Amino acid sequence: MTVRNGVIGLSAAVLAIGLVEIVLGHAVVWIVLVIYAGLVLLALLVERPRYHRSVDRSNGPWRFTGERFTDPASGELVEVFERPQTGERDYRRADVQRARARGTADADTLETAEWGERAVTLHDPFGNSLVFYEKTEPD
Repeated sequence: MTVRNGVIGLSAAVLAIGLVEIVLGHAVVWIVLVIYAGLVLLALLVERPRYHRSVDRSNGPWRFTGERFTDPASGELVEVFERPQTGERDYRRADVQRARARGTADADTLETAEWGERAVTLHDPFGNSLVFYEKTEPD
């Protein structure tokens, strides 16, 4: 049983008991509980599920958007795909081998160049590279 189902059951029980008590003449105490239980029950039953929508990946072509980010919850690299006909987006765990093959992996590097400067190489989703150099102090 999920917490959501537990709250729905508890709200329904409080609502039912409260309505019985109001009918029996104890409206002063129970009217506020009936209102709150009714609002909670209504909100949970009408609430639209968010962020857990399943995407039908077999329906139509999906296009890689070039967007990538690290999921803060899992720490995994996530790629964004879009269905051009509807604008629907799908967030998929990145296949690093496939991403490297098409030049979009997180292959940004920090190296020391052969002449002693530190070099940072950044890659974009289109296969371009940008290298920044920084002079380092001799050891």
